[in-house]
Amino acid sequence: MTLNGFENETVVGSNIPVDVIRRRKEQLKREIQ
Repeated sequence: MTLNGFENETVVGSNIPVDVIRRRKEQLKREIQ
């Protein structure tokens, strides 16, 4: 799954604050690298 797909699914699936989404994206980027 791409980061963009993950972000879209998270936003649509629940009311998670944007800052939480940003933190998760940063964690995913670290794991991928």
